[in-house]
Amino acid sequence: ADNHWELQESAAYIQQQGRMDEVDLFAIAPYLHGGEPVNEAYNNGGLDEVFPLLDTIVHRAYSGQGETGQEWSINFETARQYGKPMVAYEGGQHLTSWVGLQPGLAAEINRDPRMYGHYCHYFEEWQAVDVTATFVHFADIAAYNNDEAFALKEYYDQPLSEAHKLRAFLDCMSTVSATDNEAAAGP
Repeated sequence: ADNHWELQESAAYIQQQGRMDEVDLFAIAPYLHGGEPVNEAYNNGGLDEVFPLLDTIVHRAYSGQGETGQEWSINFETARQYGKPMVAYEGGQHLTSWVGLQPGLAAEINRDPRMYGHYCHYFEEWQAVDVTATFVHFADIAAYNNDEAFALKEYYDQPLSEAHKLRAFLDCMSTVSATDNEAAAGP
């Protein structure tokens, strides 16, 4: 989702070739990351400061603000221009040490019960965009470590009460019915 140029150029070429009717949808990877701003919030007030910041990052991205938001906005507009639904072929939070997050902080954030509300906000904002449809989360089950915590669950038999992202995915993404998805996909 960080390079709108590729989608715009590809779509224009396909249209120029008269083959847009062969395209069913467009797809992006709407990841959210924070790196240094998340570290700063954590250092200033712990997780009580991190979660409001994460919700602000989500809102800014979906409302076209900041670099990520501008990229997403242009991608959504390209989907509108060609009348195609936008699918997340993979997505989720991208809080990792390799984008600047302090080691160990990704797991701490993702294990916090407030991640449920944050992920609900993330999915609700996705569903509010008029051209979005299916959202495929990047990973379903994988152990968290000092550098990353992508999955919805840390291990297969993790209790749902401890799998805050999975609960949010089930509760907040289930509001999209099959009818909604068929309408987004068009005739």
